[in-house]
Amino acid sequence: MDHRDATTAPRRLPALRLALPLGGAFLLTMVQQLGCSSSPSDATGSDGGLARTDSGVILGDSGQPSDGGSGGGDSSEPSDGGGAESSRPSDGGDGSDSGAKDGGGSGLDAGPAPYVYSNGVLNMTDWPFDYSFGSPVEKFKDTTDPEPGHTYDLNMSGGGWQPAAAGYATPPYGLDLSPYTYMTFDINPQTTQSPYDIAWHYIGDINGGTTDFAASAYVPDITEWAGAVPESKWTTVQLPMAIFGVLGSVHSYKFFLRNNGGSGAFLLDNVSFVAGSYAWVYAGDSGPISGWADASTHGTANYAFQPTDFSASLVSLNGSVAPGTSATSKNVVKLSATSAGGTLRLNYGGGFGLGSYDHLTFGAVPTKSGYSYRVQLYDNSGAAVGSAVDPSAYAGHDWGVSTQYWTTYVIPLSAFGAIGSSIGGLAIEDASGATTNTLYYSAIGFYK
Repeated sequence: MDHRDATTAPRRLPALRLALPLGGAFLLTMVQQLGCSSSPSDATGSDGGLARTDSGVILGDSGQPSDGGSGGGDSSEPSDGGGAESSRPSDGGDGSDSGAKDGGGSGLDAGPAPYVYSNGVLNMTDWPFDYSFGSPVEKFKDTTDPEPGHTYDLNMSGGGWQPAAAGYATPPYGLDLSPYTYMTFDINPQTTQSPYDIAWHYIGDINGGTTDFAASAYVPDITEWAGAVPESKWTTVQLPMAIFGVLGSVHSYKFFLRNNGGSGAFLLDNVSFVAGSYAWVYAGDSGPISGWADASTHGTANYAFQPTDFSASLVSLNGSVAPGTSATSKNVVKLSATSAGGTLRLNYGGGFGLGSYDHLTFGAVPTKSGYSYRVQLYDNSGAAVGSAVDPSAYAGHDWGVSTQYWTTYVIPLSAFGAIGSSIGGLAIEDASGATTNTLYYSAIGFYK
């Protein structure tokens, strides 16, 4: 099913809390018409509205969160469930704006990116809409177990927390998160239930009524990347934007974080982003980035392949073309191997400097079982440098032969050994031994 189906409306902030570019009545109608579900299963919430209690709790519909999957195969699909339109809580229920970012100052807004939420304060400038789903109970000024130096935490139970970005319905459409290379948050599970999953969305075709594309990089269990998150203890989690398919994204729409093992509560604080640097080798255009050139062997590389021609559910990890107007997926690379060792190789004339980066990333979708890869870097003369790397050790969740999700790899450059300060090329080799094969690659680049 198309990830872009528009089915439900977001809950909005009260008009007095939010400066919006469009007239209130028109915008309200537009929000109601253009809200969407990220769910391939189109699970939706009630349209009867949400009730705000005096304690700042949002009480959702009676439906249960749908099963977003916990790994292994295409049957595990995230669902954002949808939700009814309502106001987001702005305080603890007493009408005051006593929350403060990092324990200082006052007011409702935590400020512009990178913060989404910190110490009782929501960044309503950048994240004014709430698509939280299931039967969400959201306490934005909870005092259950604040972190040292903070007064509040975000207490979430009964569903998934899903903030949505400002400007998704007007140019330039969505939020520019390109300065950031990591997402970070502090989490304190109040139950042993798990896993905790995350998925992101790109801006889709607003004019056509399909509000978003679900990124084809679902993370079904954050512990596959971050390690354990013990119960009743604060753990800081920092995850590469690349694993969500939003590295370099300038048209971000929304994300969700939930307890996908049940309705038990979890606490959040310091939901934010970390600035970094990145450089694409291939960014979903009709060829490599300027300076890089194809030098593939034992096969041919098509850099202008539409992933939806392989599967209607697969979207480039570089997002969409013309978001907000006539959005379609960006391109991916289709490597057609004609003999064993089919290799996607790209060379860079004059040497590509690595000083600003410490990881190589890409997404891959194989079409045969028994797949494996070997990644090699080359010096400016074209000779192999350092050691070849098996990227399987640097993937959180391996989706295998999938028609919906990319397996994303983030390889530390240190894994290659001594490679110097610049390279003249890189290669991703099909190490399966298959004499003919088809492989798809997306979002090849470096970041730090």
